[in-house]
Amino acid sequence: MNNRSALLLCAAFAVSLFAQEATPVKPRLEPYGFVKGDMYYAVGGVTSWGKPSLTCASVATGSDTGATGFTAQHTRMGLKGDGSLGGVTMGGLIELDFFVIAANANARPRMRLAYAWCRPFEGFELRAGQQWDLFSPLNPTTNNTNANLWYNGNYGFRRPQLTLQYGLNLGAVRPMLQVSGGETAKEDDLAGTWIGDDNLSRIPLVQGRLAASFLKNMEIGIAAAYAAYGIDRDLTTFGFSADAKLPFHALFELIGEFAFGRNLNNANLFTVGGSGTTNKDVTTNGFWVQALSKPCHYFHAVAGFGDEVVTSEVDDEKIESNMTFYGDLIFPIGTFFSLSLEYQLLRTTIARKEEANMAHLIDIAGKVVF
Repeated sequence: MNNRSALLLCAAFAVSLFAQEATPVKPRLEPYGFVKGDMYYAVGGVTSWGKPSLTCASVATGSDTGATGFTAQHTRMGLKGDGSLGGVTMGGLIELDFFVIAANANARPRMRLAYAWCRPFEGFELRAGQQWDLFSPLNPTTNNTNANLWYNGNYGFRRPQLTLQYGLNLGAVRPMLQVSGGETAKEDDLAGTWIGDDNLSRIPLVQGRLAASFLKNMEIGIAAAYAAYGIDRDLTTFGFSADAKLPFHALFELIGEFAFGRNLNNANLFTVGGSGTTNKDVTTNGFWVQALSKPCHYFHAVAGFGDEVVTSEVDDEKIESNMTFYGDLIFPIGTFFSLSLEYQLLRTTIARKEEANMAHLIDIAGKVVF
């Protein structure tokens, strides 16, 4: 977005606000969230974000060492709400959890989401702050909430960004266009990196998504992402994704995504292939699909599958593909409490290694929603 477009957008908002002759309603943010405790049991070695931990296992290491662990760090809390000024509505959301890779007793609060939003007229919305990506925007239903199938076929993350969204209600079909510009990568403040190559390129991570809703709650979408690095912009990220959320019936809801791209990991769109360099691009493709069934109010079932493949050249002893299967049995007790049991299989293929690494993970969890 150039400076002239930004000025015109600000002017349009100012005109819409000053045109109102009504008493403003201050946004009131209401609390929401859940408290969750997990017990893990692993058969075979696993890593969480590259570390030997059970909190968000995503890769099988090939070791035969089992392990158990307990944590409450998936507990989450937030505030959200809205207010108005005549026909203009505005609001905000902030959400925290307590995630650390190690399953210890001193996890600290971590900001997940934090953004303000404004709807100056019907169909149009502006969001500013940390939000989920438009590229590969959906999330699976798993106990393993902080793995989220990253490194197993899911790519989209969350980041600080400015998002514009416009949708039309055409009755049977409701099309929507979303565009955003945001922070591309995560700088390492512990290493003294405060301005990264993504910042020096003067190009944000640009994302766009075109979606359509139909038959009440069904939605399909396609998205693209682009970023550049360095003053000369000689390293770039590009990706394409397709997503679908299809709640056919209470007995069967289907949700999934497919994506491929170049140097996605450089932009915190996590891939097992790692980050690319100016001398070597890393290309990957991946998908995940999940089925959810709610046959009765006290029993829900989930089954999902995901896979990611590195399509560029892979060095010896590096990961060339990573697959997972998971299944959940969820037992709601009343409206706000539930118990769940999850089984997850991880299968990681290493280049030039005859047999794939295998691991099995069992997660028992209790959760209360507020």
